[in-house]
Amino acid sequence: MTLLTRDGTPCTAEAAASVAAATVTGSHRETPAHWTRLTDAAPTPCDVVVPRLR
Repeated sequence: MTLLTRDGTPCTAEAAASVAAATVTGSHRETPAHWTRLTDAAPTPCDVVVPRLR
């Protein structure tokens, strides 16, 4: 997961990296696995470009 906003405003790359470092071993680590189980879907890998649906 990538932090895109915080408190409704876009994050800087530095802020996103700071939050990622602070939560790497915390509660957010299980979130992708939790949603994968709920939806029977997997997160899109970071290096994959998904075309926009129209």
